[in-house]
Amino acid sequence: LTLGVIVASNLSADARQSVVAAFNSAPKALFPLIDASARLDMVDYYDSQNNIGAINELYGRSRITEIVSGSMRIAMTSSSRYQLMILPCAAEQDTLVAVISTLLLPAADSKMEIYHSDWTPVASEKLFKSPEFKDWLTAAGRKNKSEAEQLVSFMLVSYDFDPETQILTLKNNSSSTLSVEVSEKVAPYFLDKLTYRWNGKKFVLIK
Repeated sequence: LTLGVIVASNLSADARQSVVAAFNSAPKALFPLIDASARLDMVDYYDSQNNIGAINELYGRSRITEIVSGSMRIAMTSSSRYQLMILPCAAEQDTLVAVISTLLLPAADSKMEIYHSDWTPVASEKLFKSPEFKDWLTAAGRKNKSEAEQLVSFMLVSYDFDPETQILTLKNNSSSTLSVEVSEKVAPYFLDKLTYRWNGKKFVLIK
């Protein structure tokens, strides 16, 4: 192995260890369906050839579906999932942990919370400002804002973070709850997605 490969491997192992440690130390209120023992079992099952997951407090199974460098994905129930991410910061700053929670019904809809490494909450609005209704409008949507608001009363948006590129993608799922006729009518009024890049200090909208 070359030195570069060895260093990359060590960094990857450290990032995996960090996200697993964060998962295991998270307060029960964050993952109320799985206790500390179940979390340890979930990691063991993920690392085995039979990833059946652990029994949760609803008597279903929760399982880890992916662990990559600095990120973990969890299928908590058939209608809910989580993504846990380590956000790299400037050397003098504390490590930050972000948690995306997503409900899948009636369509995928997410929220994101950010914490210090000791799980004390961060004032998330300083690091990420959730887009408002107007931020999803295209030029056509801004010209027909009243109609857009009338036809789409609320936004359903799923979040996904790519730890390799440090890009957070917000996908517009609002049309999933509309009739085909209405969905086709409002399609020109709304953006399909918004993307943000983590710059080590905050998430910045990519225009």
